[in-house]
Amino acid sequence: MLSLKLNKSLYHLAAIKKAIKAYAHLADISLIKLKNYYLVKFNSVDTQIKVVLKDEFCNYMLALGKGPR
Repeated sequence: MLSLKLNKSLYHLAAIKKAIKAYAHLADISLIKLKNYYLVKFNSVDTQIKVVLKDEFCNYMLALGKGPR
């Protein structure tokens, strides 16, 4: 399992949800809301993309997050 701990002050919840929807075909993705962070968990990830999935997911979220909250 892969996971990301995302600071709420840097990542927009709407962008995270859009990224999860966009990447759903690559993994089983779950979102857990913590006090100051969002925890994104990736399960059932293909070994061929496992190395780059987290980085690409973050890049996608950051690009989406430039809009209004």
